[in-house]
Amino acid sequence: MSKFLVIGLLVVGFAAVVGGMLVLMARGAAQWRRKMDDLLLPIGFEHCDDDAEKAALAQRLGIVNPRHQGKRALARLYQRRLADGATRLFVGDYHFGSAGGRTSGGTWLIVALVAPGAAWPRLSITAVPRVPALLGRLASTLDRQLAIPGLRRVQTGQAALDARLLVHAGQDGPPPAQLLKVLDRLQRCGAEPSLDCGGDTLVLTSVSMLAERVRQQLDGQKLLALIHLAQPIQEALQAGQPPDPAPSGPATP
Repeated sequence: MSKFLVIGLLVVGFAAVVGGMLVLMARGAAQWRRKMDDLLLPIGFEHCDDDAEKAALAQRLGIVNPRHQGKRALARLYQRRLADGATRLFVGDYHFGSAGGRTSGGTWLIVALVAPGAAWPRLSITAVPRVPALLGRLASTLDRQLAIPGLRRVQTGQAALDARLLVHAGQDGPPPAQLLKVLDRLQRCGAEPSLDCGGDTLVLTSVSMLAERVRQQLDGQKLLALIHLAQPIQEALQAGQPPDPAPSGPATP
């Protein structure tokens, strides 16, 4: 067998492998879109394919994981207008990118609420995953060793709460009562959400959903939990009231 024939067979074999991978990737992307469509379209979301809209939201996503200074890139995006007609709720896939725009890492699912005219304080709250324990240790180690630009670590004074939610705020952070209201809403959500907010934008993410997204799995209940959490967080940021006290026993007549 001539060396040219061997080289030709290798090239054909490599092309077949690459082609097979591309087919699988395309099939996976189509299946993922169907899953998202089946979940989001029946509850009032619609596709948002406008490049300008994606670019505008991608700029706002700079508040998400502020330790990463690269660009953000949005892929699939859905939107729904809320009752006031101006506030919009987005759900989408996004990647972190390098300074040159090349994406890297896993694909995150985000839920973002944009309310024009809002002036929310700068907050970055990371949920420490309960399982596996390694993720929790990594989150805590990262928090101790790497500062978040422009933000400072805030302790609530409640040990259990500080162990579950790593809170960072800007110098104009919310007053304690308002912060506790936000944390109360977050810890009630079963999706173990993280929150980033500032100005007119708040973004909810979930590390556990990132792990599932890598495996092309979509936990509809977790995503719906994030969607339903966005407006209560908005209300908590606006209200500035302490969290509702938990009932301590039967009412006294």
